Amino acid sequence: MPSGFGSLAKSNLQYKQILKRNNERLNPSLLEDNTAPIDLDIDVDVEETVQQKRKRLFNKDTGSLQLDLSNVPLWIWNESLHEELRRKTNDHCCFVDMIGRPRNTKTGIENPLFPYQKEILDAIYIPNASNPYNDKRRYKHVMIKKARGAGATDLILTDMISLPLRFPHAFYNSQMAVVTGIRKSNAVKVIKRMKQKLYQKLGIVTDYSESVLDLNGCLIEAYPIKNPDTYRGLDNLKYLFFDECDSTPKSVIDDTFAAAEGFWAKNNPITIFNGTPNEPGGLMERIEKQTVENCNYKRLEILADKIVGYIITPEELELASTSPFYRREYWGEYKGEQGNFFPVEFLQYAAGLTDTLIVKDTRTEKIRRTIQRPVGDLTVNDVLNNPLFKGIAYHTVVGVDPAFNSSLFAVVVNKEIEGIVYAVAEAELQAPSFEAATEMVKQLTYHDFPDRHPKIFIDSGSISIPYIRFLKEDLKEYPIQYNDVPLNVRISYMKSPQGWTVCPIPFNKYGDSMNYQWRRLLELGRYRIDPGITPNLWLSMNSAKYNDISNKFDKDNTVKNDYFDCGRLCMCNIKIGDMSVL
Repeated sequence: MPSGFGSLAKSNLQYKQILKRNNERLNPSLLEDNTAPIDLDIDVDVEETVQQKRKRLFNKDTGSLQLDLSNVPLWIWNESLHEELRRKTNDHCCFVDMIGRPRNTKTGIENPLFPYQKEILDAIYIPNASNPYNDKRRYKHVMIKKARGAGATDLILTDMISLPLRFPHAFYNSQMAVVTGIRKSNAVKVIKRMKQKLYQKLGIVTDYSESVLDLNGCLIEAYPIKNPDTYRGLDNLKYLFFDECDSTPKSVIDDTFAAAEGFWAKNNPITIFNGTPNEPGGLMERIEKQTVENCNYKRLEILADKIVGYIITPEELELASTSPFYRREYWGEYKGEQGNFFPVEFLQYAAGLTDTLIVKDTRTEKIRRTIQRPVGDLTVNDVLNNPLFKGIAYHTVVGVDPAFNSSLFAVVVNKEIEGIVYAVAEAELQAPSFEAATEMVKQLTYHDFPDRHPKIFIDSGSISIPYIRFLKEDLKEYPIQYNDVPLNVRISYMKSPQGWTVCPIPFNKYGDSMNYQWRRLLELGRYRIDPGITPNLWLSMNSAKYNDISNKFDKDNTVKNDYFDCGRLCMCNIKIGDMSVL
């Protein structure tokens, strides 16, 4: 049993009296101005058995931990005062020291709470902190976009444990929810982590349930992130913590917001979305893209610039910068995971990040060819800045991934110039009308990048059929009922330069061929892309994944896969030697 804890009950009254006498010094809001020493003399040498401890600390009927730490601050920010109190109370000066300070996993050395962690606590508890215009809607509602290893999760879990113990009457008969992980087992790990905090120094063993922690009648429970209905019915929720919230499946983001914000009118719990960014279009980016006027959350960034010198050294950050995930993990960029469909060297050459493309045999690693970028090679910017290249002298190909209702309608435009394919534009509309979608497609095809005989390749899935007919009718391209035309005749119309402009392509028949043609084009150094001009297409290409088991393109785990579909549709009329998709 750790020394000191057994005496806590015995000295509890004495401790409270001392803290009460010095309440102003221990008040975190006043600590900066109070540095005078305090004379504390607490007996910390009384031992007790495990059975005695359990009898004293746990309710025999409910299994609830009964521990009153009223008046104990979470942390004392005045460093000199803190050290003196810590020494004189044998670590009973504040809650963090009582349960044990967080340790550096690399060195094993105890860490204090750092200034950026105070920034997090201020955002949670001080109404105007990190709150533009001091908007009351955002009180207690915080999104934390953090660098990897910042210690934000550990801080919030400590805060959650402390509240029912430090304010037992306020949190009695209430709930807290930790929402994290796709599976229940992942959520349970967080509760185990909280229980470990109580055990590591205080020696308190809690065994009520693997997914529940009961502190003074406040139930802290873990829930998987994919099912918002599991916590929607909590009747007295005080704290709602979403950890690694950017792993929330996109299909339940709206339900997650609805479930979380539905509590605000009832009892307005502390609501925290915390995590390291994942892929674009996720929960965190949704909050980040909201205007200040419309955002219900304080938006806090705890990135590399704030944690370096505290939780991570400059040397460690420099080493981390060699990883392809560095910008996402430490600087908050939404990138998703690096895919395996396009080799990194192919992408770097296509984006102009290197002037040499070395193609190796995938099995033997022997060099098959080396391609050196020609002097004066055209860039995507060169194409966009020259009306000749943008105009009718060069072929325009448009890839369209149509979607309506709540989905994204995406478009990518290519220009082919002297055998090189340039990704010159991308565009999107959220849940557009047929009319709005058609105007966007026509603007790109006939105004921005005109061609005498452009091609618009469009996914011909069942949800697209009404729109394809609408587009054909708008362009006066007949027959509108294109499905009545035999497939071999349709293919000839789509291949012919003077044939159809609107070309419906079935992915189940041509998807693999489009993928191969695109990859082959990059391998030959015949594709150009600028990440600043078509960022979503670039992200999709970098994250594109190939499933080695099914030997298929893994669309579900590819970021911005609607743009990827547009990009590969643009390959339908590209010829490489005698090879083409159609």
